[in-house]
Amino acid sequence: MGLSRIKTRVFAFLGAKIGQSIFLQILSFVLVAFGQNAWVSSFAFFASAVGFALFWKALFLFGNGRRSFLLSLFWFASVQAVQLSWMTATEYQGFYILIVYFFLLVGLGAQFAFLSTWIVRRAIADTCLERNRGLPMLAMLAMASFWVFMEWSRLWLFSGFTWNPVGLLLCYHHLPMQMASVAGIYGLSFWVVFVNLLALSALFIKKEKYALRLFLGALIVPYLFGFFHETFWQSRFSFKAKTLSVLLVHTSLAPEEKDLFFEHRDAFISPYLQWERILTFLAKKREKKVDLIVLPESAFPFGAFCTFCPLEKVHAVWKKVFGEEALQQLPALQEPFASFDEKKEQWNVANSYWVQALSQYFHAEIIVGLDDRDCSGRSYNAAFYFQPSGFLPKRYEKRVLVPIAEYFPFAWCAPLALQLFGISDQFTPGVQAKVFSEENKYGIFICYEETFAHLVRESRALGANCFVNISNDVWFPFSKLPLQHFEHGRLRAVENGVPLIRACNVGVTGGVDCFGKSLGFFQERGKSLEWSSGVHHLLIPMHSYPTIYTLCGDTLILALCFCFFSLFFALPSKK
Repeated sequence: MGLSRIKTRVFAFLGAKIGQSIFLQILSFVLVAFGQNAWVSSFAFFASAVGFALFWKALFLFGNGRRSFLLSLFWFASVQAVQLSWMTATEYQGFYILIVYFFLLVGLGAQFAFLSTWIVRRAIADTCLERNRGLPMLAMLAMASFWVFMEWSRLWLFSGFTWNPVGLLLCYHHLPMQMASVAGIYGLSFWVVFVNLLALSALFIKKEKYALRLFLGALIVPYLFGFFHETFWQSRFSFKAKTLSVLLVHTSLAPEEKDLFFEHRDAFISPYLQWERILTFLAKKREKKVDLIVLPESAFPFGAFCTFCPLEKVHAVWKKVFGEEALQQLPALQEPFASFDEKKEQWNVANSYWVQALSQYFHAEIIVGLDDRDCSGRSYNAAFYFQPSGFLPKRYEKRVLVPIAEYFPFAWCAPLALQLFGISDQFTPGVQAKVFSEENKYGIFICYEETFAHLVRESRALGANCFVNISNDVWFPFSKLPLQHFEHGRLRAVENGVPLIRACNVGVTGGVDCFGKSLGFFQERGKSLEWSSGVHHLLIPMHSYPTIYTLCGDTLILALCFCFFSLFFALPSKK
């Protein structure tokens, strides 16, 4: 009877432990996987504080061997499966994207598994659980540093994979994300992991008041920093600072509507109708004083300087939308905006002619995405800056290209791209950041370049006072991609202390100030934020300030992490 009773108690104890472990794994998964503004922003605070700590506590039951590694890999891969679920959209990407999705989940899961295995091994090896000592401070700093190196290493995978650093958990509110102005997104990721390690030590290992106070102190640091940071700079902003009046065009066209695909030719909307549609949107705002008009990435088919459109069709559309008197404001017919067809004895104009006409009509600067090709035959996914003065537009070339869709990383990708998407050409990447407009100094980046902090920082270092992003997230329809994409843009504004303007075909069209606080977004009544169409007017306060991140970039946090990591292995530890 005695032995039987002991067995019953042992099995009951193990069953309780396993049940507790499963509960903690599920709870931590829900908090971390859905703790973003794109999902459930109210979960983000708890995820950034204890989300990972709950999982590591659950992991102690499995020891420090293979089971812990595999469980960690599966758990974090599942978290990423939720947060990167937009990659499962196969409508335009084909089923190959699911293969990419799977290998990304495994790779990201493996990174987290190495960290988790180290944490569990250290906790057990130092007999933290038995002696109630808690994890050593230097060990926790080294572990958080290790995770920063893991996220930073993703920059070197093909074009780089920058989505979903854990620091995004602190971006649910504008206060905690202000720490990015010092150490960037990797600094936020470091702090999330470090705070969770403190939570693990204080709540589940060393249950003492000192450890708890240390955890709570670290937890509120980003919020206190953000409050004093914003208060300090706002007190120094001039009330006479310029306000930029901006019209943001949100076109909301499917790929088969905007561009001519042979298998979907019936869905194609002619460029004349596309232009008429956009001009009609803009005509509703012509009573406003406008400084800048922004149109999205690859806004029209046939590129910037292909003279495909007869001049009389431009006149017909222009007269219909703006009236006959507006014809007098059309620009002069000259290369590269126009060419004369001697056989048909008519002038043909390019998309750039339409844009220049629009710039002169509104007396406003214009930034628009248009493909381009130079005299050597190289193609670019480009953004152009137009002025009402009539000078030739200036061009920025996209520097980070999407594998297969925009460039072929391997030779065997060329036939695959042709078969799946009808892509026979590839873009040439740009080589440098550029800043346009002597007065307002716009730093431009295209689509997911916005997620590369070090590239965006370069334009700020050149003197940019306002960031302009043009995007098209239509390739992953009805997903969380547009909202996650926007969160990266907010971070770039905070890191560099400048406002951000965004114009999308499909995506989040709007703006934020230099602290990442929303200035408004475009949304039609009864339609989703991403799938509305029209023009949004915004007044952008041109407040900006210098940041440590602009000065040092990622070098600061990487150097600190290297020091913590090196000290941990260089200094003798008590065993």
